[in-house]
Amino acid sequence: MPVHVLIALGPNPTAIRLTFATNAADIWSALKNETAPPKPKALPEPQAIVVWRQDFMARFRSLSTEEAMMWNEAAKGVRFGVLCEMVATFAGEDGAELRAATYLKDWVDMGMLAGCQTD
Repeated sequence: MPVHVLIALGPNPTAIRLTFATNAADIWSALKNETAPPKPKALPEPQAIVVWRQDFMARFRSLSTEEAMMWNEAAKGVRFGVLCEMVATFAGEDGAELRAATYLKDWVDMGMLAGCQTD
């Protein structure tokens, strides 16, 4: 008999989800990389950003609309299987599991997640 484990994701406790109306993230990235920053401007659409601390270093990541939706729900403790269903509903079933798994892998690799809970 197969064993099914339910997994809930947990964000890094320092993580905060923000919405920017300007290109502030692009400016910050340019300054960090010691390149000329772009001129400040308003964005045509708000940009979702997650900011967190890893080893005393501030980090951030811009999120696509779909990834931002998944992050918001994952941060509430929604189970991965349900997140996959939400991603499929959000932007189509083709590749939904792969998209969700890719977001999750990126979050783990970048230290955006603190761990997970299992039932």
